[in-house]
Amino acid sequence: MTITTSIQARITPQNRVLVTNYQINAGTLRIGDVFDVDTSSAIDGAFLVYSANTENWVATVNLDNINTIINGGNF
Repeated sequence: MTITTSIQARITPQNRVLVTNYQINAGTLRIGDVFDVDTSSAIDGAFLVYSANTENWVATVNLDNINTIINGGNF
């Protein structure tokens, strides 16, 4: 995979690097490229669920956490 990046920065009076512009080619970016996202078990119909145990978003087809509440709204 090729990700094209362009970074512009300047040094502040406190000698800190301040990033003023950061660009990526979103056409080649995939959700699995994002930090803390594990898509290794993704299959057709999977969705991302946050796992506090691993501190990652994990692709799954099961909602098996007793803390999960689904609110579909009012129609």
